[in-house]
Amino acid sequence: MSTDRGEVIPVRSNFGTPGAPCVGPFFLTILVVPMLLKNQVALFTGSGRGIGRAIAQLFAKEGAAVFLTARTEKELAATAEEISRNGGRASYTPADLSRPDDCEQVVAVAREKLGRTLR
Repeated sequence: MSTDRGEVIPVRSNFGTPGAPCVGPFFLTILVVPMLLKNQVALFTGSGRGIGRAIAQLFAKEGAAVFLTARTEKELAATAEEISRNGGRASYTPADLSRPDDCEQVVAVAREKLGRTLR
């Protein structure tokens, strides 16, 4: 079955087999929604590594243009390069967000680079 937002795919689970955590067969339904964030802009702090990086990559994979910021430019550049190499749109600026001037700079650069008004 198809929808305008994606495809619903029934998937047979392994539940009910010996050693499985549940008894009795049933089906899981997975809703596939490609490019869920197309035409959106997202700004991520701490996005040079760890969870921030992983979330930025996921948003980019789903179609968002992502703006990355953290204190280490080398990590930001590597993350932005990887996102771009995988077909996403990414830009970045290093900043220390404990400083009010850096916070203002991040928003200004993001607006300039991604061409959208960040709210």
